[in-house]
Amino acid sequence: MSNSKHALPKGSRVLVTGANGYIASHVVDQLLSHGYLVRGTIRAPKPWLSEYFAQKYGDVFEAVIVTCFENRDDINRVLDGVDGIIHLISAALPGWIHHESQV
Repeated sequence: MSNSKHALPKGSRVLVTGANGYIASHVVDQLLSHGYLVRGTIRAPKPWLSEYFAQKYGDVFEAVIVTCFENRDDINRVLDGVDGIIHLISAALPGWIHHESQV
């Protein structure tokens, strides 16, 4: 058993959903500052987000576009190589994650 206070060792890849959100962007920043690799989901291109983290930490943040969490192929692609997940999005608008007819 490891004596580390972290569940995942430094260098592990963590997926953060909604990475451009207020709270999620701070979580990404903290993960990067502690030596983790971060893959962050966004719904549309946000070049400023990748540029910000690249200037601060180098090439350790990867933004991936996921427009809907219903597409299993997109989810499998995003989860490939991920060691942990921090899920910070919620459906604030009806039908965003599920079609209204399914809710």
